Amino acid sequence: MRISPHGLRSKWILIILCIALLPVLSSCSLFPLTATSPTTTPSPTATMPKVPTPSPKQTLISVVIHIPTSRHILKYQPFQPLLVKVIANGPVYVTGDQSVPDAALNAANKILQAMLKHRPDIAIVLRQYGTFTTVSSRTERICDLPYFSQYNSYLCQLYGEGGAGGVTEHPITACDEKNLLAEPGDAYQRGKDTLGQNICVHELAHTIMNVGLSQTDRSLILARYLAARQEGLWTGDYAMTNEQEFWAVMSQFYFSAGPGSAYTPAFNHVANGPDALKQYDPATFALLNSIYQGSTNLQ
Repeated sequence: MRISPHGLRSKWILIILCIALLPVLSSCSLFPLTATSPTTTPSPTATMPKVPTPSPKQTLISVVIHIPTSRHILKYQPFQPLLVKVIANGPVYVTGDQSVPDAALNAANKILQAMLKHRPDIAIVLRQYGTFTTVSSRTERICDLPYFSQYNSYLCQLYGEGGAGGVTEHPITACDEKNLLAEPGDAYQRGKDTLGQNICVHELAHTIMNVGLSQTDRSLILARYLAARQEGLWTGDYAMTNEQEFWAVMSQFYFSAGPGSAYTPAFNHVANGPDALKQYDPATFALLNSIYQGSTNLQ
């Protein structure tokens, strides 16, 4: 989940409904309505509720088709068949339909590549689970993608714009073309002002935590979240919703992908960039640095 400063007033009713529906959602997002991971922290071997197989709105293919700029270095069995466009030169496959520009696929690929630059072992685990990233074009919403089309119209409204994080039983990250390419109409205003965010970093962080990290790492994240709450850090911020959102928002800050200015109700405190994060919350910085082992500016 992630927060946009725009259109907040009309979303409060959906907040209440979203909380009530958490048991049936794999993720829920607000401000604007977007998708994220569940509030529980699964281990890779945990038994999780089965996600229904999508009823595709378009034909999926099982053969990887490379666009001309691809350099095929990946070879693993994806969780589900891929769409017609595939980038295969990063940590995991990135796929989209014909409406998605090649530049957006490459952008999503480069973000995960930068996040896992120092952790190829995490990338190996992601591939073991068949993880991949899918990109929605500027004319699509998350539920227009066949991987998320099993949800009814109301749940799709809750997914909304921005993206979705993956879990072990559905290890697919969704990112949005408008945010990836900082296009007009991006609900998160990436690159437009100090409130702009790179939301794909947030969603990939969910997938990294849920699918790629060890149970030990997830336990450390939970412990740090609880300690930060006890210490009174990040009070009132969306990051303090649960350990999942704490990790995803802190990952944004670690990679300089969060907002540069505070706004409510999402960001009362801003520590965008590794130096600012280290200054405000050195223990959380140390945890992220021990896991990612190096930052890159993904603003």
